Amino acid sequence: QEEAGKRIVKVAAGFRDTEPTEAGWRVLDEAVLDLYGLDDAERTAVRDGLTQGSWQWEAGRRQSVVPADMDDLQRYALAFNSVFGDGFRAATKRLRAEISDPSSTGPLRVLRFVAEDATPPSTIEWVLPRPLEYFLANVGRRFDVDANERLSQLGELRLANREEVVIVKPAARRHWLGVVGLSDAWALLPGNMVQRGETAVDEELARRYRAGYRDLAALEAELEGWTAAGVWPDD
Repeated sequence: QEEAGKRIVKVAAGFRDTEPTEAGWRVLDEAVLDLYGLDDAERTAVRDGLTQGSWQWEAGRRQSVVPADMDDLQRYALAFNSVFGDGFRAATKRLRAEISDPSSTGPLRVLRFVAEDATPPSTIEWVLPRPLEYFLANVGRRFDVDANERLSQLGELRLANREEVVIVKPAARRHWLGVVGLSDAWALLPGNMVQRGETAVDEELARRYRAGYRDLAALEAELEGWTAAGVWPDD
């Protein structure tokens, strides 16, 4: 932190002599983040929070609806994968993110995350998607849902089990920030990191997680007890 403080003083002194550049501002930003000792997730939240704040003005609002490109989707996937990093490393697993080429998905963006029995780190692959109707039909069969109907009703699709996560959302950049990737992954933790059971069980796990309960091992043990007894908690 002392070194970060020195960098801040040095950069600020340089700004008095020459007009600040974009690169200079980035150096200053990184030094401030280092000074506060923020981790990667916190840095993503700070950077994207600044971006989201700019949406209060017309120029920012226009940028928020620009279709997400490959860089946006990769940042989202990296942030999403990072949430599962420690747990997957302990289990010798990794997430493989499949990102459909945005040039072929029109008004939507399609990502699929697959859990693999392989040595970390997680990976990202670009794939050429098949027609959306074909993709949704396959996803619907795997998850036993009418994926096309759900997408039509909700405007987006989020499905998860122990093996994979499928996310289909509008192309607008605001849906694919890194901080949104963090939020989407955190929201899935109760359903993905423990054995999935009846809907009532999933809802109960989600409720407890939102309330701040984080002992996933204990939740898994409790779920096994519910399953064995055939008793489901009231939400």
